Amino acid sequence: MRAAFDNRQARAQLGYNSVQWDRECRARDLVLGGGTSSAKRSGSKPIRGNALGRSGITELLFQSSRTEHGSDMTIERIVWLDELLAIIVRHDFAGSGVQFFTPSEFSQQLGYMQHPVGKLIQPHVHAAVQREVEYTQEVLFIRKGRLRVDFYTAAQQYLESRVLEAGDVILLASAGHGFEVLQDVEMFEVKQGPYAQHADKVRFDGIRPEDAILGGSSN
Repeated sequence: MRAAFDNRQARAQLGYNSVQWDRECRARDLVLGGGTSSAKRSGSKPIRGNALGRSGITELLFQSSRTEHGSDMTIERIVWLDELLAIIVRHDFAGSGVQFFTPSEFSQQLGYMQHPVGKLIQPHVHAAVQREVEYTQEVLFIRKGRLRVDFYTAAQQYLESRVLEAGDVILLASAGHGFEVLQDVEMFEVKQGPYAQHADKVRFDGIRPEDAILGGSSN
């Protein structure tokens, strides 16, 4: 089955290099061998422009990771071909102590802390540590309203969407993303500096709102 999928026309359509294409083909082999894709869960839907057709040459491989605290979808990790695109911490998350959701190598760290009354955190200063930031990773704290997040590959291909509500937090780690405000929104954004103005963004045309495919706890 891979032979039929592995062709130059398909690779050119997605705009993948040889490494990305090899990962795509291996993922396709996994799905065809019995995995369940979001295409089968969400259904096929015609998408315009640069979106991935659910019955086309690729499969959507989103994964969700759940926690023992709070609801079933309290924490969701959005993964595409082994690449972590985003981490969503829902408003109902509850835990104890200190828990970080991000890998230690991420240039933007996201964690949760819960301490009882009287807990003392020792005063400290942060030492000078040389770090290198190659890509911007941003965190959004939704204070009010509802916001749809659309996820795209680095090649600007649409994947799937999630809806964020008041109290939700999202770390946008890699690849592409776009937004639509569904209800008047107030939110905070945190990202690395120094501020690079427009140098760290490549803008492109996204999907139409009616073409959005909601997955995870947004269903």
